[in-house]
Parts: sequence; structure tokens; C-alpha cells
Amino acid sequence: MAPKKAAAGTKKVTDASTIELAPKGAASGSKRTAEAAPAEEPASKRLAATLKKHGVSQPLYKHVVEIIEHPLAEHLSPDSHEMLLAVLPHSLCVPSDERQEFQEASVQMMNQLMSQISATMQASLDAENEKVAGAEAKKAELEENILAAETALSEAQAVTSAHQTELSVACAATQSVLAEVARAREMHKASDEAQALAQTDKDALEAAVVGD
Repeated sequence: MAPKKAAAGTKKVTDASTIELAPKGAASGSKRTAEAAPAEEPASKRLAATLKKHGVSQPLYKHVVEIIEHPLAEHLSPDSHEMLLAVLPHSLCVPSDERQEFQEASVQMMNQLMSQISATMQASLDAENEKVAGAEAKKAELEENILAAETALSEAQAVTSAHQTELSVACAATQSVLAEVARAREMHKASDEAQALAQTDKDALEAAVVGD
């Protein structure tokens, strides 16, 4: 009977060993699984690889992104905006002869968006050009009016100058006449005085003759 007990004891040890080793094996398996799972590449790296694959430069790609994010594209719904940005590297960057139907549809949406933005910008540019043309026409009209006013002023100044010259000549002539009148008055006064003196002498002479 002793050997049987020993066998039983051995069996118990074996079972215990199995119970203790099982978790260690499971942990090792989980560790290997974690190590085997590859880390996800950053979105920027995946994008760079896609652009390189299709021969598209980063500046060109960013330019298209700027068009999608342009303020004039604000009519796009958030979902449409996000969708266009998401499919851009896998549609517009793909050569036209290699695109699938969904890629071609995305390209058509982008082309339509670019055409709408371009048309809106052109309309704004045309409106501004009209304003500039109107301002230039108004400026030309004002310059014309200013030139006419300057010409009228010059003519008025010329007439005034001519009248001033005539007035100066008239004043000089008047002064000359006044001087002649003054001289004539002096001469007339002197003549009167001489005549009075002569009359006095005559009267004195006649009185002397009568007295004799």
C-alpha cells in the first residue's frame, strides 16, 4: 500500500507544478503577442509615403489643402470638408488613368469646389475693378474741373491785371491834370494880383493928376 501512496503524492506534486506554470506560460504568450503587434505609423508619415508613391510634392499638396480650407469654401458642410481632406491623398494625387470610380468622384467634387471659389474670387475682382474704374473716371472729371477752374482764375487775374494797369494810367493822368489845374489857378491868382496892383497904380496916378 505504501507505494500507492507515494504515487498519489507524486501525482499531487505534478498537478501543483502544472497549476503554477500555467499562468507563467500565459503571461509569456501575452508578452510575445504585445511585442509582435506593430506600432501604427504617424499620419504625417503615411501621408508622406503616399505622396512620394504618386510623385506629388508636399508644397503642391498643401496648396490644394489650402483651397479646400479657403474661407470661400465655408459653404461646405463639416462632413464634406473632412471627407475631401481624407480622400485627397488617395484621389487627386493618383494619376487619372489609375483612379477608381470613387476617386474620380472625389476629384470632380474638388474641381467643382475650385471652380466655385475661382468664380467667386473673379466676381469680387470684377466688382473691385469696376469701383476702381469709377473712381478713375471721377478722378479724371475732378482733374478736368480743377484745370477749368485754374484756367478761369488765370484769365480773371489777367483781366484784373489789365484793369489795374489801366487804372494806374488813369490815376497818373488824373494827377497830371490836377497839377495843371493847380498851376493854372496859381497863374490866374498871380494875374489877378498883378491886375489889382496895376489898377491901384492907375487909381493913384489919376488921383495925382486931378490934384494938380
